[in-house]
Amino acid sequence: MLGQEALYYFGCKLHLVGGHRPKQISLPQHIGFTPANTHDLTALRPLMGRLQDTALIGDKAYADRFACVVNT
Repeated sequence: MLGQEALYYFGCKLHLVGGHRPKQISLPQHIGFTPANTHDLTALRPLMGRLQDTALIGDKAYADRFACVVNT
């Protein structure tokens, strides 16, 4: 039965926010670890106040109305 199966996650996720540097690799500005079952946006929300006037480039896991409104 798809959708009713129990899902288990093991390990951790690395979350990294880097600053733009023309023609160079970005320097990490924020680094964090969360359990593997933590949603990506949950890890980002505490940083939202520090990311003003910033373009966030990520997959659709980082897109919601709150994130779009705060960073516009």
